[in-house]
Amino acid sequence: MTKLFERWVLYRSRGLWIFSLFTLLLGISALGVRVKAPLENLVPRTHPFMRTFLPLRNAFGGANVFLVALVPREGDIFNPTFFKILEETTNAVLQLPGVDRGRVRSLFTPDVRTLTITSGGYEGENVVPSDFAGTKNDFERVKTNIGLNKEAQRLVARDFRGAMIRGSLLDLDPAMGAPLDTGPSARALESLRQRWQTPDLQVHILGFATLAGDMAQGARKILAFFALAGVLSALLLRRIVRYWSLTGMALLAALLPVVWLVGLLRMLRYGINPLSMLIPFLVFALGLSHGAQMVNAWARERRAGATPADAAARSMDAMRLPAVLALATDAFGFLILFLVPVPMIQEIGVTAGIGVALIIFSNLLFLPMLLSFSAAVPTDRPSRADGVWRGLSEASRGKPAVILLILALLLGGGAAYWGRRVVVGSTHPGVPELRWNSRYNQDWRAVANLFPVGLDLLTVYVQGPTEITQDFETTRAIDRFAERMRAVPGVQRVISSADGVRAANVLQNEGFPKWAGLPHHPQTLGAYANLAGVEQGLMNAAADTLQLLVFTQGNEASVLAPVVAAAKEAARDLSTDRTRFLLGGGNVAVLAATNETVARFNRVLLWGIWGAVGLCCLIAFRSLRGALIVTLPLLLASLLANGLMALAGIGITLSTLPVVSLGVGVGVDFAVYLYESYAAGRRSGRTRDQALLDAYRTRGRMVAFTASATSLGVGLWVFSPLKLQADMGGLLAFLFLANAGMAFLLLPPLIGLFERKTTGGGKSDGFLRGPERGFPQNPPSPLRSNASPPLF
Repeated sequence: MTKLFERWVLYRSRGLWIFSLFTLLLGISALGVRVKAPLENLVPRTHPFMRTFLPLRNAFGGANVFLVALVPREGDIFNPTFFKILEETTNAVLQLPGVDRGRVRSLFTPDVRTLTITSGGYEGENVVPSDFAGTKNDFERVKTNIGLNKEAQRLVARDFRGAMIRGSLLDLDPAMGAPLDTGPSARALESLRQRWQTPDLQVHILGFATLAGDMAQGARKILAFFALAGVLSALLLRRIVRYWSLTGMALLAALLPVVWLVGLLRMLRYGINPLSMLIPFLVFALGLSHGAQMVNAWARERRAGATPADAAARSMDAMRLPAVLALATDAFGFLILFLVPVPMIQEIGVTAGIGVALIIFSNLLFLPMLLSFSAAVPTDRPSRADGVWRGLSEASRGKPAVILLILALLLGGGAAYWGRRVVVGSTHPGVPELRWNSRYNQDWRAVANLFPVGLDLLTVYVQGPTEITQDFETTRAIDRFAERMRAVPGVQRVISSADGVRAANVLQNEGFPKWAGLPHHPQTLGAYANLAGVEQGLMNAAADTLQLLVFTQGNEASVLAPVVAAAKEAARDLSTDRTRFLLGGGNVAVLAATNETVARFNRVLLWGIWGAVGLCCLIAFRSLRGALIVTLPLLLASLLANGLMALAGIGITLSTLPVVSLGVGVGVDFAVYLYESYAAGRRSGRTRDQALLDAYRTRGRMVAFTASATSLGVGLWVFSPLKLQADMGGLLAFLFLANAGMAFLLLPPLIGLFERKTTGGGKSDGFLRGPERGFPQNPPSPLRSNASPPLF
């Protein structure tokens, strides 16, 4: 293999031209990438809720609901100025890009009407009458109409201190036929806030479009953290290699796969979403860590007297197997995410897998070419950590080994105990992706405090015979379902077709409350349902499916779990061969389906990544002992991360689900590099303590740098305006440090536990054919020259 690498370095000028052209093309492509988070990509499509919801979303509207709440800072809504603003805002909402105009509701929309019975028969009018002129009597009339219409009551605050406009966005762009881009809708909604919010009027906007817009805006600010992470990592690396030229080469080799990755994502019609924005950070950190190992190997060859080009070829040969093993385990850890049936998580897996593959090209092919042009000869200064390395190398036997193993068992047991308390789903009210003090969550709290219902909605679909509103048994089952759900803690309000039939029955009988029952006659049932406006929003066009609306008091896991469990139980109890209750609509159903999918695949991912890493190590080291020594520290680090999530109150959500897989995939690098160096020392005849000491001396400093650089790169995310990125960054930083710490501390006692032979020689684990340093002399090659050839 060395000869092949020598020929690669020999033709380095041509290689640089190829890499430059490749970078230019993908760099141009990368300029057009956009941050986007379509709702479809957040939905676990294979979940039963979603299989029910997706076919019915055109009939009843999708989950992309929004609301605009107008709240005077003083007084109530009954004044001419407020009503003029409410009317103009309603008209503006009807003109929003992508809005489903038939589902916009406001006091000013004509489908919000009242119906009363008088001595002359029925009288109906809009809640805000067509002859409304803003007089005192007009406002009294509107207030009376609101009291007669339940839909209108949901559109005003409990104490009339605000009014809202509810609407829904289309799932598909009618012009393009593709999933709707919520960006223009989010910007249009924000323009309403900018237009109408004054010192006298507050505007609160909720909905997925606004949430996605706020997330995209916050995600763009992460670029500053990327630049800061690069600068700090460069300073750390410069302190180790002591040459700015070598530091610059390693940084360039780490940056190129990021550019290539973003360019390829656009070519593959992928975008960047707030979750996958972590991947470029990881790719950069991984590239820099593996690049630092390559520079370290090249520097050792230079100190041994090799020419720059020859040192580059030898370092490629020395690093090819440990680097490929480390990157292969990274890739397996990322690609296992593809098992989760959520498109956004699958995109993270594919994006990370492509990024790791690109690192192989940049660090194993491009970086050695650059190093072959450098005339630097790094000196080997005594390490201040040499005393630490000696202490760790002696921890494979005696009391230190026993103490470390007992501490590891205690830590693992305690972490496993605390980890059982981790909650699946959000642990706080509001939107968990954003910080508690974000503008969106402030709007959420304001709407929750003022209005009887918000956006947290569970839709239950009732499928029965044709002309379903005329079937008494179905109507009675719907009524029972609604009564059961009203008794569940966390349920704010329930709206059903049976409620409208009861109200219409009372209305038809001169308002006498004793008539608040369900008539048995089919034509009467159908007529009353029509009178109550059931066909407007609660029934599909085929008249064989109704929807029952359950509004909840929040969307955190402690609220959703009992509500969804009660709805499932009621659906099982009340469904018959004639009538079926199916859960699936509204954001609560989407969140519940997501939580159940996360709970199902959390353990699958953990066992999958541990198994994949163990299998890769088993194949590479050709020893179960070596695989266990490398993977057991990862297991302990994962348990510690799980315990930390429980202590910090971080739930397992779509944003934190991939973190453990990413952390384990990257964290295995530390143990692989250290154990590979130890195995090479053992094969060369060193004793256990000598091989461990040499492994720490040759690789320990770079492993420490790698852990610091990767933790720093993602740890800066804790300052992100997005809580999901802050949680991901903090957990990943902890995982990287924990993996490195466990590798440093547990490798010696684990080696002592599994390997009884302490003297050198004989067969040993590993995949290199010779000792780590001092490769066998090769025949003269065309690279044996002290002069560095010209760059081009």
